Amino acid sequence: MKKITLFFLLVSFISYSQEQFTYGGNGLNKMFVVNKVEKLTQQQLFDKALTWINSNYQNSDIAIQKEVEGNNKITFTGFKKNYINFSAIGNQIFFNVRYTIALAFKEGRYKFDVIKIEKKAQGHNQKGREWSVIPLHTGSKLYGKNGKLTPLGKAQTVKIPKLLNELNEGLLNHVKAVVKVKDNGDW
Repeated sequence: MKKITLFFLLVSFISYSQEQFTYGGNGLNKMFVVNKVEKLTQQQLFDKALTWINSNYQNSDIAIQKEVEGNNKITFTGFKKNYINFSAIGNQIFFNVRYTIALAFKEGRYKFDVIKIEKKAQGHNQKGREWSVIPLHTGSKLYGKNGKLTPLGKAQTVKIPKLLNELNEGLLNHVKAVVKVKDNGDW
């Protein structure tokens, strides 16, 4: 009996872990996550996602540009100031991050799809002041010639999945909270 319980705990942990974004030597482990919210229709999910985007990004350091396609897809671009930082030769180096996410909706589920992530250095270095795409399909630029993670690479392997997981979790919690309120009655 203990072995069966342990097995189910392990399987549920592995299932949960698979729904998280990670970023490393092979790039982003997945480009999208599908979240199930069985009690909501496609239209309700769409409406709640739009509400979440509008309410969360009005008064923050994140600028939102959104594109709505019918009632089944929203693409939004966000901005995080000084999000990635690391130390190099005694100096702190900061990068702004710009990301584009597409949300697609079906009955009882939505897809959180990572389209693009870019970074732009802050400071006096003119070369690093342009937006550069962070390659999501490969992590080869994370490593130096010696085969070890660079300081920027280390920072990116932590910050990129953190950003994506927080965005996805924030939206999912918002949508699920709405479901719980509806389950308790429409007061």
